[in-house]
Amino acid sequence: MKNSVQPIRLLLADDHTLVRAGIRALLEKLPEVEVLAEANNGREVLSLVKLHRPDVVLMDITMPGLNGLEATARIAKEFPEVRVIILSMHDNEEYYWRALTAGAAGYLLKKAAFAELASALQRVVHGEIYLSREIAARLLKKFPVQAIAGHKSPLAQLTDRQREVLQLIAEG
Repeated sequence: MKNSVQPIRLLLADDHTLVRAGIRALLEKLPEVEVLAEANNGREVLSLVKLHRPDVVLMDITMPGLNGLEATARIAKEFPEVRVIILSMHDNEEYYWRALTAGAAGYLLKKAAFAELASALQRVVHGEIYLSREIAARLLKKFPVQAIAGHKSPLAQLTDRQREVLQLIAEG
């Protein structure tokens, strides 16, 4: 967990130069965020995490060499204090679960509003799991409250970690 007085030290990872520049420009409008460095592939992310030890990595999934999910898994293993938020265009369950299983602390869609990005950063840096509102709503429809209460359901197919994340979503 992070002291709210210090800026959130962030590493930005996306293989598209213009996308990175746009996201960085938005992040620089947030006084509580300091962008330390940018990476365009997963291997570069790992080197920069080792060098800078950011609080948060804002990570794309589809990158050359080492993709964002593989890089996230390595960060979670080697640098457990570093929180990863996946920022992706991939809007399907397989990617959400793979990201969370890899150790991501959040999953945000690239089509999300800027205010949601700011909220995700704050929540993740304070130890919470964050999923885009759209994703959370979709998952709660698929796994209704009765399923969470323990009735026979698709919930039984989830891993312990997936159930934990779903419970955190349900609790808000």
